[in-house]
Amino acid sequence: MNTQLSEAFTTGIPKLENVTERYEFISTARFIEDVQSFGYILESTQSPRKGLGMHSMSFSHPTMPKIEGLDLRLLATNSHDATSAFRLHLQVGVGLCANILVAFIPDLAAHSRIVHRGYALDKVQAAIDAVRGRIDTMLSTIDAMRARDVTPENGAAFLSKAVELRDAKPYRIMDLQNTRHRGQESNNAWNVFNRVQESLIKGGYATIDTVINGAGVEVPYPGRKAREITSVRDRVQTNYKLWELAVETLLKA
Repeated sequence: MNTQLSEAFTTGIPKLENVTERYEFISTARFIEDVQSFGYILESTQSPRKGLGMHSMSFSHPTMPKIEGLDLRLLATNSHDATSAFRLHLQVGVGLCANILVAFIPDLAAHSRIVHRGYALDKVQAAIDAVRGRIDTMLSTIDAMRARDVTPENGAAFLSKAVELRDAKPYRIMDLQNTRHRGQESNNAWNVFNRVQESLIKGGYATIDTVINGAGVEVPYPGRKAREITSVRDRVQTNYKLWELAVETLLKA
């Protein structure tokens, strides 16, 4: 991730069209200062390639639970083009940042969102507290996934739906769960989720293409390798959807 604050993190007020008078510009630079006032440390940022679109900030804190093999942080997203509010997420890093889970807690959607209109420091604190209040629930789910061996039926259901989360479909669906790191060999739900999630986000698998054979029939053919998802918005949305899918399918009795 880019650790230098780009145009998206500046304090200057951008010129925006099609916004109401009620819209209040709040710079991400100010938000970072507000989060840091609660003892959080800015670890990294990711900027959009162009313009003032969605960008992200990752924060650590000394009081975050220390779990072997996991790195818990707060991930904040925002945009300066008036398309999204500040939103806080729970970020779970696996290993040496090889894989990142952005956990989505549906019933926290309203509480972890801070709109630009009426922005205040106490709302930042409330959003942080709301997300941190569900850490134990998230860790319990991860423990359940680590303890659950994936059945062939559940694994097939997970993969068949996971491939729909990207336009770049894999030529060989099983390539999505190739083991990339030591310690991911066992076929428990947590490892399966991590293998597939890293493949979807980082790409590298052969995509499906078609060619016309001698009989004039279209047949599948391995195409180019899938590219990494670099858009902050797409990475977050893909993480959200895959996490929900994993819980629904891999933990199914």
